[in-house]
Amino acid sequence: MDSETIRIGRDRLVRVFRYLEALNEHRNPVKRHIGEQLWTLWLRELPDHPSVRRGSSPAAEPPGLAARDDEVPAERPDSDFILKISRPRLTSPPAPPALIEPWLEAGWENPFKEVSTLESRNETAAGGSVRVRFTSDPKRVAALDPWKARRNQWANEERPARAAMKIFEDFYELYGRVEREAERVEIVLGDGILTWRRPEGTVRHPVLLQRLQLSFSPSIPEFTLTETEHPVELYSALFQSMPDVDGRAIGRCRDELEQEGYSPLDDGSTSAFLQRLVVQLSPRGEFVETGVPEGETDNPRVGREPVLFLRPRTLGFAAAIEAVLEDLRNRNDLPWSLLNIVGLEPPPADVEGREVASQPAEDAEILLTKPANPEQIRIARRIEHSGGVLVQGPPGTGKTYTIGNLIGHLLSEGKSVLVTSHTTKALRMVRSQIVPELRSLSVSLLENDLDSRMQLESAVSTIADRLSRTDAKSLELEADRLAQERAGLLARLAELRQQLADARADEYRDVVVGGRAWSPSEAARKTARESEVHGWIPGPVPSGIDLPLSGGELAELYATNRISRSRSMKERVLNMATASSVPIFGRAATGRSPQIPCRKPQASSSSQSTCSRPATDGNWRPSTRERMVAPTGRPGKNCSHSSSKSISRRRALKRSSYSTPPRWQTSRTLSGTSRRQPRSTGICAAEAPWASLTS
Repeated sequence: MDSETIRIGRDRLVRVFRYLEALNEHRNPVKRHIGEQLWTLWLRELPDHPSVRRGSSPAAEPPGLAARDDEVPAERPDSDFILKISRPRLTSPPAPPALIEPWLEAGWENPFKEVSTLESRNETAAGGSVRVRFTSDPKRVAALDPWKARRNQWANEERPARAAMKIFEDFYELYGRVEREAERVEIVLGDGILTWRRPEGTVRHPVLLQRLQLSFSPSIPEFTLTETEHPVELYSALFQSMPDVDGRAIGRCRDELEQEGYSPLDDGSTSAFLQRLVVQLSPRGEFVETGVPEGETDNPRVGREPVLFLRPRTLGFAAAIEAVLEDLRNRNDLPWSLLNIVGLEPPPADVEGREVASQPAEDAEILLTKPANPEQIRIARRIEHSGGVLVQGPPGTGKTYTIGNLIGHLLSEGKSVLVTSHTTKALRMVRSQIVPELRSLSVSLLENDLDSRMQLESAVSTIADRLSRTDAKSLELEADRLAQERAGLLARLAELRQQLADARADEYRDVVVGGRAWSPSEAARKTARESEVHGWIPGPVPSGIDLPLSGGELAELYATNRISRSRSMKERVLNMATASSVPIFGRAATGRSPQIPCRKPQASSSSQSTCSRPATDGNWRPSTRERMVAPTGRPGKNCSHSSSKSISRRRALKRSSYSTPPRWQTSRTLSGTSRRQPRSTGICAAEAPWASLTS
């Protein structure tokens, strides 16, 4: 990347992020006053009660931490919480004597109110209603003083408990709101209250911010505020709208805060940092050791007063945009993923990058943990050759599934994977798409740090358990075995896909027969057009089957076509018959046709059967009663007798009326056996020219 491209790209990117910065300020204006936040609670307003306990930072112990003799012991300075609030036990006031109870004004049960009595009241007497004064009866006055003393003592002890209950109820409501809107709001601990009268508006807001996590234990019940894993922040967005404040000085203060990690509850080092900060804002800046600075002045003042408040989760945009702008000013190279946004195209991809699209759908180097389609394989390849890949699609198209699938591939290459999202729900969905074997190794940094810590502990426990049950050698052997098995599956898959591709290509390839080629459509039309002429060919014929007839038999079969058809069938039979094979045709003196025994083809030569075939002269024709079964299985003029295997084959293949081989059909003989015969042509088998041939 040349220097001119970097200069143009940096200038365009700075303008884009300046626009985003202004847009964010317009949509999310900076809160200048702590009262503009969604909810606030000053720590100085917490009641002094055992149910309310304040923690501390590791550096120092906040003032007022010491507990009384009758309270729960104070937490050690190294406590791991900011604030704990348990539900206090409330008590009832002592019951007043019956003599003075009707004279007490409403609200005497409230410990925050003083007890007062009515000066007079109406009482019913025999003569009617009478106005009676409280002091008219000395017994009432005497009973009031001791009860009032007991009640005041109860009130003094009950007020902190009632105040603690009010805090507990407020936190109960706050907890429900945070649970419902965890993606939009967060609890923050602030300190270093800045007060400053400005032309654009008075400032009264903490500048040191620490994000907190609120958890609830219903078994006690108790709420606990703890620090999150996020570092302490400087509310730098507050100073971006102040043109007279040096931004570089604020940047140095922010870097110092990130390095030293000053805590809002620390005293010494944090106070020194705030004192240096206020001087960076103005040469007349003033630091107040304790409390919020009173009044408003034209000079900035910073005081120490911790406060809890609830804010929208929008501060991260301003900080992120500011960090990007700072990085753009110092970088010597710019990523092409950002340059594409401002209209600068990267150089043409190299040969290796162009070959990515031509690779097969499967890749032995891409190890996905779940079934994948070709698009997911392409994404994995693009990640290997590109600085960034953008995948777009409407909901339900598998983007989350793809992320969970790619995590397994990236882990197989020894990489660490960071998944970010605007909402925690999306992170939970991605984690659910990871296979169970790897899910325990993923840690979610959600809005609840307790859940993140539990997932981290689970990941460590799973790794330790897996390493205790296996060793490196067995894992390597198992990996080699699975790699070989996967290679075999990929080879088989490639072979099957090639066969499928060939089968699809056969639908478009030419059909070549005898050196001549037809397109598939032309071959289909030719077959349909000539089906009447060539329909006698048996089909479908399996590939590689042997011809049922030998070469000599085919020659003998087609030689019969040369026999002249001019002579009548009767003359052929008479010329071919002999005295030994055919008796003299004629009727006997008995008037009945003589019976000639004939041998039917059987499995054994010894089995014979006799049928009635009349012996007569050449003028004989069978009568209706003497007609035999035709080869088609119906009574007709055809005789189905055969004297030998050769006769049967010839009889099946020869037709005197056609020059082409006849179609085969199955018929039954007189004995019921099935055999192959040519279709009937209306010629009696006894009149066929080869009827006298013997086997």
